[in-house]
Amino acid sequence: MPNPILFVVDDELDSLRKVERELVRRYGADYDVLTETSAPVALQRLEALAMDGREVVVVFADLELPGMHGTDFLMRIHDLMTEAKRALLVDLGNISCAGTLLQALTFGQADNYITKPFETPDEQFHRAISELLEEWARIHRQQFELVRIVGEQWSPRSYELRDALTRSGIPGAFYDVNSDEGRDLLKAVDQLPPSKLPVCVLYNAEVLIDPSFVEFDEAIGVSTHPEDKLYDLAIVGAGPAGLSAAVYGASEGLDTVVVERDTPGGQAGTSSLVRNYLGFPRGISGSDLMMQAYRQAWLFQAKFVFARDAVGLRANGTEREVVLSNGEIIRAKTVLLCPGIAYRRLGIDAIDRLVGMGVFYGTAVSEAQAMRGKHVYIVGAGNSAGQAALHLARYAAQVTMLVRGPSMARSMSSYLIQEVAAMRRIQVRVNTAVIDGRGEHILEGLVLQNTLTGALEEVEAGALFILIGGEPYTAWLPPVIQRDRQGYILTGRDLAMGGGSPDAWSLARAPLLLETSVPGVFAAGDARHGAPKRIASAVGEGSVAIRNAHEYLAELETGHVPVTEAV
Repeated sequence: MPNPILFVVDDELDSLRKVERELVRRYGADYDVLTETSAPVALQRLEALAMDGREVVVVFADLELPGMHGTDFLMRIHDLMTEAKRALLVDLGNISCAGTLLQALTFGQADNYITKPFETPDEQFHRAISELLEEWARIHRQQFELVRIVGEQWSPRSYELRDALTRSGIPGAFYDVNSDEGRDLLKAVDQLPPSKLPVCVLYNAEVLIDPSFVEFDEAIGVSTHPEDKLYDLAIVGAGPAGLSAAVYGASEGLDTVVVERDTPGGQAGTSSLVRNYLGFPRGISGSDLMMQAYRQAWLFQAKFVFARDAVGLRANGTEREVVLSNGEIIRAKTVLLCPGIAYRRLGIDAIDRLVGMGVFYGTAVSEAQAMRGKHVYIVGAGNSAGQAALHLARYAAQVTMLVRGPSMARSMSSYLIQEVAAMRRIQVRVNTAVIDGRGEHILEGLVLQNTLTGALEEVEAGALFILIGGEPYTAWLPPVIQRDRQGYILTGRDLAMGGGSPDAWSLARAPLLLETSVPGVFAAGDARHGAPKRIASAVGEGSVAIRNAHEYLAELETGHVPVTEAV
């Protein structure tokens, strides 16, 4: 079988040879390196390669190709071979091209830009190449599979498991029960015909039949029980705020435990691409960003308890206790609440009963490749909806965004609005709402309504992704934790200004910036009243909460905090 291809286009012969030499020296054993000096001729060669079924991994194009700009050339490549990565080559020290590069990344004309090699070997050049190769290999190369799941493609339970697998970064694969691979796997583990689906086959041949999340996590070695000890800090929720607090708390010597009902990352982990997070100029997927944060916290020896809900919180003297769904208790000197928000639902019975069967709340990154050739719809007008549309447009035949209001300007960042407008496979329909769904066992169609005229329209739909914000996951908290009318947790000066009761505060000093109505209990992230709904803001709040926790712990040591009765 022929090697996949790295294809370089540059009209400057000396520059072309330097790039070719670096690529051949480092990757020549596994990839064929082809070059061309003319953009039109390169297009002809690539068309011929596509006709022959050759895999082209990355196409590199000089930014200033004669006769055809490098960005225009790469756009043509995207139409020709949608799965090839595309990179613009720029000369070292060329600072005048920043605007062009930003536009190319914003409008999807390139996946990255790479400075041409200056020396041999040029490790900075190879670092950028390796990122592109890794992204391509995730989809096209056989990976180690810690878990293999066999189930029905449009089963809600199968969707839950494979979505958790993808967002948690666990290497694995899903096989439809009707596929040859699925049947062969079931036969190999004596589960054909299956008594119940989904079936999970672990790397060590252990078989799990429709496991709960606790059973699934325990089988792969994930901790689901806290230690019986007094922690310095207990964090509820492993989204951006919780993970940030875990990193800073554990690294600063606090004995830290994090309880998470799902997988690390929260809603941020479902974002297909975060473009405006500090330090990642070409963007990073939400799941990758959050998994790196999780590994960082783990390295600093923060403890994690997964697949458990926090169902209660109480104060017992100077201790704070988080009650878990299995009855276990986490004891800590301080608690940080980062429960996040739960996806808001449409409240349409015909839609909600098809969740996992063509209807998905959140971006459902794990489902993107299954959308090939389908017309998918997205309900929502925020950044998450825009990111989901751009990601799904890489696979779906058509993506239609349904926006209830007249525009997306108030809820979506301007750079995302521009990206969406530039993507030919994405259509935006304003003043449009979903009012009903069609399909018995799988989503088949939607009933849409014009919010201005009331006119109805029925359309066929391959899938529906719903991203209309959320509600704070705070109903489990006791009444003593004061919240606003929408359920968001009040902290600091907002305890009085935001509708809280001023006489509920028990200490002589004012509450700390992120302190709730119970001393020693803090809140950060999306579930906090007044918090900006941005990843960077949540990360910042997580770090600030650790500063507040240190201040409170210092008060405990000096005896300045009175004993609090059980609440």
